[in-house]
Amino acid sequence: MPSWIRRISAGAAIILGSAHLVYGMVVFKALTPDHLWFAGAGIAMICVGLAHWNRPARVQAALMCIYLGVLALILPLPQIFIGLAIFLTLLVSNRRASYA
Repeated sequence: MPSWIRRISAGAAIILGSAHLVYGMVVFKALTPDHLWFAGAGIAMICVGLAHWNRPARVQAALMCIYLGVLALILPLPQIFIGLAIFLTLLVSNRRASYA
């Protein structure tokens, strides 16, 4: 797949992670363990998106797909399926990407 697909998907992952962080600040009024876990997931999405921006990062994409796949079984919400689609696109777009 062309690198522009990877860059768009990486940007979408960064946006989704940023929205996750902002939403967590709105929902959680205090710094609780749940808020920290929620923020950690947003930071992970941002980090994976940044890792893919210039170069493929297959392991990170695979781990996020596994995480979101399990999460989709437990909590089938639209944003989880959107995240899964984004990270699956990153994983598939990395199949043909070169590391040069």
